[in-house]
Amino acid sequence: MKKILALLAIAGMLNVLQAAPALAAYSFGTDPYNDVISAASSARTNYGITDATINELAAMMLAVTWEETGAGQSGAPSPMTLGRWDGPWVNSKSSALWPFKDVDSSTPRAFFHAGVGMWQLDSAGMGANLGAEAMIYSNSSAQVVANHVASVWKNTSGTKASRRSRVWGAWYACSDGSCETVFNTIYNASIDTLNVTLTTSVDRYGGAVWKTCYNAYGSWSCLKVDPTLAQGYTSSWRMPPLDGDPTSGPSPLTYTFYVWSGSIYEYRFWHKKSTNYTTNFFANRQMGSDVRDTIDWSNTETVCTDLGC
Repeated sequence: MKKILALLAIAGMLNVLQAAPALAAYSFGTDPYNDVISAASSARTNYGITDATINELAAMMLAVTWEETGAGQSGAPSPMTLGRWDGPWVNSKSSALWPFKDVDSSTPRAFFHAGVGMWQLDSAGMGANLGAEAMIYSNSSAQVVANHVASVWKNTSGTKASRRSRVWGAWYACSDGSCETVFNTIYNASIDTLNVTLTTSVDRYGGAVWKTCYNAYGSWSCLKVDPTLAQGYTSSWRMPPLDGDPTSGPSPLTYTFYVWSGSIYEYRFWHKKSTNYTTNFFANRQMGSDVRDTIDWSNTETVCTDLGC
């Protein structure tokens, strides 16, 4: 009888263990994940990091994305994520992001998003030398973030937790300690492993696609960014009001635009066939500068796209 009771007790314990809810995993696009690992590996070598593993550095990078995009454990962060909380209620200079710097514009969705991508890189910070196409592309954006993480880590002393806090100081979404929580959920330091669920439904561009743009002077490659085709989690940045609210937020959500960059300028173009506005919109900002200081607007530029001229 004692043996039977013991077996029943063990069986009961097993049932309790089996009934316990498993810790929900954070999800991430397969190819973007590979870009993060590759970038962390390169940065670790280039900065001579010996007191953090590749996976540890990658976990610091990854932790930011779910917080900055608002994805949490609801889905994989979208490389196409466009920041919606940038306006004059935060920074008076942000009025420049509205068409022709007019927050009362009747065409608000030709909006120049400053924060772009899974890490919400911004021309006022780490994104100064990147156009939106590179902020979106997980290969290039991951390299910039990995270099930041490795540099701060290398030049900071203290406990690992305090050093991670310094690393994440560049992101507002981490200021409440949430990135530390995510980090400790996805990274097992004792066996140096990452717990992330990978999905092939989110690619390196998050649904943005390369097209050919052209005018009378020639043709070039441009990235077509259509928020309605974004892959991954979008609920936190495609929410209404889509025209935005310049007094308290959110800022507008752009219509489809085309972006390309050179060594001097980043260019964005809104075709009237995708906005249903009466004119095209064209904007550029100087590379290496905060767009809020150097943006220039025009509606007389003609750029031909897959929608025509």
